[in-house]
Amino acid sequence: MSVITNNLLQGDDGYNISRSVRLRSAATATFSRTTGTATSATTWTWSAWIKRGTLGSIQAMFSGGSSGTVSSATTSMVYFDNTDVLGVQFSGGASNVATTAVLRDPSAWYHIVVKVAATTATIYVNGVQVAMGSVTPTYINANSTIQYFGYQNYSGSTRYFDGYLTEVNFVDGQALTPSSFGETDSITGVWKAKKYTGTYGTNGFYLNFSDPSAATAAAIGKDYSGNGNNWTPNNISVTSGVTYDSMLDVPTLGTLSSNHCVMNPLASLSGRTSFSAGNLQVLGTSSSESGVDYGTIGVTSGKWYWESTVLAVSSASSYPNFGAVRVLYGPSNGKYPGDSFTGGAGIFTAGTIYKEGSLVTTATSYTTNDIIGIALDLDNLTCAFYKNNTLLSTVTGLTAGTYWAAVASYYNSSTALNFGQRPFAYTPPTGFKALNTQNLPDATIKKGNLYFDAVVRAGATAPTSVTSLAFQPDLLWTKTRSAVTNHNLFDSARGLSVRLQSDNTGGDAAAGSMVTSFNSNGYTFGSDYSGTNLSGSTHVDWVWKESVSAGFDIVTFNGTGGASTVNHSLGVAPKFIIAKCRGTTEDWLVGHGDLGWTKALNLNLTGAVSTSITAWNNTAPTSTQFSINSFFYNATAYVAYLFAEVAGFSKFGSYTGNGSADGPFVYCGFRPRWIMFKATGEAGSWTIIDTARLGYNANNSTLYADTSNGEQGYLPADILSNGFKIRLLSTGTSFNTGGIGYIFAAFAENPFKNSLAR
Repeated sequence: MSVITNNLLQGDDGYNISRSVRLRSAATATFSRTTGTATSATTWTWSAWIKRGTLGSIQAMFSGGSSGTVSSATTSMVYFDNTDVLGVQFSGGASNVATTAVLRDPSAWYHIVVKVAATTATIYVNGVQVAMGSVTPTYINANSTIQYFGYQNYSGSTRYFDGYLTEVNFVDGQALTPSSFGETDSITGVWKAKKYTGTYGTNGFYLNFSDPSAATAAAIGKDYSGNGNNWTPNNISVTSGVTYDSMLDVPTLGTLSSNHCVMNPLASLSGRTSFSAGNLQVLGTSSSESGVDYGTIGVTSGKWYWESTVLAVSSASSYPNFGAVRVLYGPSNGKYPGDSFTGGAGIFTAGTIYKEGSLVTTATSYTTNDIIGIALDLDNLTCAFYKNNTLLSTVTGLTAGTYWAAVASYYNSSTALNFGQRPFAYTPPTGFKALNTQNLPDATIKKGNLYFDAVVRAGATAPTSVTSLAFQPDLLWTKTRSAVTNHNLFDSARGLSVRLQSDNTGGDAAAGSMVTSFNSNGYTFGSDYSGTNLSGSTHVDWVWKESVSAGFDIVTFNGTGGASTVNHSLGVAPKFIIAKCRGTTEDWLVGHGDLGWTKALNLNLTGAVSTSITAWNNTAPTSTQFSINSFFYNATAYVAYLFAEVAGFSKFGSYTGNGSADGPFVYCGFRPRWIMFKATGEAGSWTIIDTARLGYNANNSTLYADTSNGEQGYLPADILSNGFKIRLLSTGTSFNTGGIGYIFAAFAENPFKNSLAR
C-alpha cells in the first residue's frame, strides 16, 4: 500500500518517519553538540525511537558532561546496562532510576521517553510508565555542557550505543508525557509516533536524520525545531556501501521506509558468532561449524531480494555462505543454509549450491568484496543466487513454508547484510521487494483483542462485571493467581450453569452463580465467589470469541465408542484440539498438528506424549471434520475447542530445548498476548504465560493448566514483537531440557507488521 492509503503505525494525520541513523559502536559513531544557557537544567524531556543492535552491554543513548569534561563524577546519561535494563543516571551514578523490565528485543522499535521534573525522573516505554524515582539531575542539560548521542566516557570506559535512532525530541524546560510525541492507533491498538507541536526551550532540538546529503551538522545532524541546535556527526557515513548509516529502517509504515529485517541475535547459538553494525554484520567467532544465523522476518509468500557483501573469507574456504531457510533453530541449528536441518537453499564460497541437504550444482566461486544477491520467490518456490549482479543459478522446487534470510559463518569469516534499509548495490529483479514490514501482507486481524484477550482483576465482595472487552466472549478460562484454586472454564455452547476444570478429570459441574452472563463487552460474575472471584485475591481471565475469522470453533457432540467423525465449521483443518468428556470422570485430550494425529496428550496431566492415546483415530482433521475413536464413549457428551492457525493472530508450533538459559527463539509472526507450552518428550506441566500479568520482560510468572497452584515465580521466556525467546533451564517444571521437544499454542496482541518491541 502507499503512504496515502496505509496509515497503520502512523498518526491520524498520516504522519510518517522517513529515515533513521545507524550508530555503529565498532566505528565509535556518535553525534555531539555543546549546549547554551539552559531554560532549566533540572526540568526537561527526551523522546526518541530506538531499535537495538548489540545487547548485553552498557550503552549510552544520550549523555552530557560538565563543561565538556565527561568523567566518572561529572557525567549523566540515558542508558542500557549490561542486563538490558533501561535507566537514567546522574553524576556518574550518584542518583539513578532504572526499569525492572529488560528491553532486549532487536527485531522492532521502542519509543522511549525520559521526563525529568526537578527531583523526579520518569521513564516511559511505548507510552507506558515503567519507572519513576528521585534524582538530583545534573550535567545532561547544564550550561555549556557537551551532549552526545550514542556515547559516554565513564572513567575512561567508553560506552557506545549500537543500533538505530530516529525522531529525537529534546524539550528544555518542560516535563512532558509520551502523549506529546505519540498516540494509540485506533485500528491496531499499537503505540505510534505523532508530530510534536509544542515549543522546545533554549537547548531544545528535533532531529529526524532525514537529510543524507552530507555527514555534517547542517545535513544529517540538522535540528528541525527552529532553534538551530544542530548536531555534529562523528564517524557517521553517508557514502554508499556497507558503512552507509542513513537508513530507511523506521517505526512507521511507508512505501520505502518501515521496520526492516536485520539479523537476529536471539536466534543464534551463543558463543559462535558476533553481531554488530545494527545487526547487519555477522562475524564468525568459533572454529567449529555449529549453526546458522537468521533474519528477523519470516515470509511464506511473495518475492524478496537482499544482498550479502563478503567482508572476509574464513580459512575453511567455504564460509561465509548464504541462503534462505525454512527451519528455524533446529536441534543442531544446522551447519549451513540448504542443509537437511535448515531446509531451503544455500550457496558456499566455492560456488556449490545446496537444497534440502543435497548438492544442486556448482557455480562460480566468490570472495572478499563480492556481493551475493538472493532473490527468493515463494510464489513459485524458487531461489536465485547472483554474484555482482550476474545470475549464478536458480534453485527450483523449494518446499512451501516460512522462510528466513540466513548466513552461516566460520572462524573470522564476516558478512554485511542489506535488506533494503540502505541502497542496494544492484537493482532487484522485477517484482522483488525489500524485506521489511511494509511489504508484508496485511493480517486479517490487526488487533488481537477483537477475538482474544487476557484480563487481570481483583476479587470482589459483590457481583461484578468485566466491561473492557471488545467482543462478547464464547470461552472464559479463569484462574486465581494468588491462591490454590481450580481452573474454571465456561463456554457459550454448554451454557454458564456448568463449568469444567482443566486441572482435574471431572465432567460438567454445577457452577451456580459463578458466571451469570456473557455480555457484548465482557462478562458478569455472580454471588458465588469460590474460585472465580475470591475477595482479597487476584485473578486472571483468558477469553476467546468463537469465530471462523479467528480460527476458533466450539463443538458439542456425543461419542460413539468407536471410529467416527465430528463436524466442525472452521472451513480449514484445525491444528490444535482440546476435548473433554462432560458426563463422566475422564482425562482431557489434546491433539496438536506438530505431534501428528497418531498420538495425544492430557491437559490435566504432566506426562509425555503417548502413541497409546489414539484418540484421533490416527487421522488428521480436515476442513469440515475431525476423527475420534473408542476414547470417546458411546452416547456420552463431549465438548471440543478447535483452533486453526490464522496468520498474524494464532500459532500452534513446536521447538526443541537446548538446555541453556540462552534458550531457543520461536518465531510466531506476531507479538504474543498468551502462550501455553508443554514438553512432549518428558513429563512437564502445561505452562501458561501472558502479557496481562506483568507487561514487560522478563515475562512472566507462570500458571499451569494441570495444577490448582497459584502463580509461580519462574520467568521462562521473553515475549517479543515477532515471537518469544526461552530464557530458563528446566527447574522441575520442564521449560527447556536439551534435546526435548515442546509444543505451544500462542495468540497475538498484534501481527509483527504492526508490532513494537517489548
